[in-house]
Amino acid sequence: MLLITVLFALLLIRIWGSGAPVQKDGWFFAIHEFFSEFEALARRPCGTVMAAVIASLVAVYFVHSLLASISGWFAALFAVVIFIYATGRGDWAVSARQYISAWHGKDWAAASVTAQELGVSAYDIDGDDWAELNHRLVAALAYQGFERLFVILFWFCLGGVLPILAYRLIALSRDETEDADEEEQLSRVLWILEWPALRVFGLSLAITGNFSSCFARFKQFLTDTTNSTQQTLVFFVESALSVAEQEVQDPRFGERELREILHLYSRTMVLWVCVIALFAIFF
Repeated sequence: MLLITVLFALLLIRIWGSGAPVQKDGWFFAIHEFFSEFEALARRPCGTVMAAVIASLVAVYFVHSLLASISGWFAALFAVVIFIYATGRGDWAVSARQYISAWHGKDWAAASVTAQELGVSAYDIDGDDWAELNHRLVAALAYQGFERLFVILFWFCLGGVLPILAYRLIALSRDETEDADEEEQLSRVLWILEWPALRVFGLSLAITGNFSSCFARFKQFLTDTTNSTQQTLVFFVESALSVAEQEVQDPRFGERELREILHLYSRTMVLWVCVIALFAIFF
């Protein structure tokens, strides 16, 4: 059932381009607003967010259990909906192609707008410094591709619908909060959830990319707890793509890196699905 659920969810995401048809977040923020009225929760660090997340998880657990008691297929369909909801927002591949198109046309303004949509600020970059902007886009796209799907797939295989829903709700809360301390604490929780998934992902990149270079990085950062997910991920991706330090300064290489990261992630997703299929067959 795990393989069928994953394949059906990935198929729908492929058809739609993203999970947008089921990614309606108003219900969660309504719960968050409800708990924000409780002063005792509001005074605690992340108290309102955690209360909203726990309430959501309890509700999903009961619905999933009820559907499972009726039919395993109903529970699987519900899991598909939660899986799609938990994936990242937007289509990062489309954003990457839009940026590459702007780079080809040397349209700095359009490239800056696309970069901003991907969470990369170009305001502190000298005009027409394409090498720096390309490098930042690679880092942003690497992380978005990872958190959009691979973290979700990792925790879904290990724990089902609850951990992936918790991850996405915490990420949404982190992106919406205006409290710097709360943002830092929520980012720390996300880092903890991403840490084991990133190690498996790094090993996968070694298989689908440059093995010797990426595997050396994988061993180097296997037990690292000081770097952020984004920093470690860039090391993994650049080693998998055989990026030399001096090549980062070449804007033309940055474009190649942007293109190749899409293919690298596609190959890695195929690898993960094949591993899940083998697990389903033999276990």
